[in-house]
Amino acid sequence: MKNCKRIFIGGTGRSGTSVFNKLLLGQKDIFGLDKKEGKFLISPRGLLDLYVNCSASYSPARASMAVNDFRNLMTRTVCTSKVYGYPYKFDELLGGGRYFEYLESFLSNFKNDTESVALYLKEDYFFSIAGQYVDDLFSSAARESEKHHWVEKTPHNILQVDFLWKLIPDAVIINIQRDPRAVVKSILNIGWVSSLSEGCQYYKQVFSKFRTQSDILNSKANFYSLVRLEDIALEREMVKIALERVLGDISIDFDIIDWKKDSIEGWKKGFTQSEFRFVSDELEEEIAFFGYDPS
Repeated sequence: MKNCKRIFIGGTGRSGTSVFNKLLLGQKDIFGLDKKEGKFLISPRGLLDLYVNCSASYSPARASMAVNDFRNLMTRTVCTSKVYGYPYKFDELLGGGRYFEYLESFLSNFKNDTESVALYLKEDYFFSIAGQYVDDLFSSAARESEKHHWVEKTPHNILQVDFLWKLIPDAVIINIQRDPRAVVKSILNIGWVSSLSEGCQYYKQVFSKFRTQSDILNSKANFYSLVRLEDIALEREMVKIALERVLGDISIDFDIIDWKKDSIEGWKKGFTQSEFRFVSDELEEEIAFFGYDPS
């Protein structure tokens, strides 16, 4: 679609990506998957694994297995399974009625008609057909919904920005961050980790991988924005300016969500003084990098 904005939302996990996704989907001209994440992009057995096994680190056995895994993911897991308690049904949500047609057309590039061995695909060719496939699925669904732009939210998109920009070079990537201590408290509360120490290690690993992408993030500054969740609630005009730089004429109505300071900063009440000091010390570098008050 002409002048369509293709938007990827990412973060650390529990940093506000779902809330920001809800905000964008509340705008009249943006299509997305509501609570659902695009499990076929960077998650296991998805497009990233397909790229690794059929292009970057090709071998016949690995490639054939990756193609079969991707087909099963796209025809079974994301069409019939329940993930996080709700059915995905991507075949009904994406593709504008042509979901399986787009899938078969895409996968036809990986095998000859008469051979069972998966083909080696050069990187440029892989990304040209994979990027078109992703855009076909989302853009056709957007048109069917009478919307012009589309957004996909998966928290760890922010760890695969090079891959996403190779898929769609003019994609906008929005990185939603939150005070690292709030993230650690949240992932502990929902059972992703079993202790504050483990939570800090989780955050450190995500942050370390994120920092390896500094060069590409700087080179794609016109297509990338880092937004702090707290600023959406407390420094809205600053956030509007940051988003206008990458989203252009797309107008964002922040009032569709009730941004209460207590709901953004209430995590502090969940720490004892010693726990707060421990997490603050463990994540001193990360807290400073994102500009949060260490005290």
